[in-house]
Amino acid sequence: MKIDRSLFQFFVAFIRKFDHFLSRFVPKSVRWLLSRNRVEEANEIIHRAAKINGVDLPQKCSVVQEKTTTAGIKAIFRARTLLCRSLIMFANW
Repeated sequence: MKIDRSLFQFFVAFIRKFDHFLSRFVPKSVRWLLSRNRVEEANEIIHRAAKINGVDLPQKCSVVQEKTTTAGIKAIFRARTLLCRSLIMFANW
């Protein structure tokens, strides 16, 4: 079956709009919120999920954010396994 370009564009646009519509109803990831320092929103989502699942959480229960360090490009060269895998992927690419 041959599909012309305009019909293909319509389907792609429709899928994108549907995805945009659904993204308003799906809560953001708690992990993502914590990585962006949005602890209060993460707590709200945790409490809402507990309420939906019928679990009683204490009101003062909150998410504790640990300090994490981000690894840069230098981390690839420190770990031998990571360096080997990266070189293989670069060669395959």
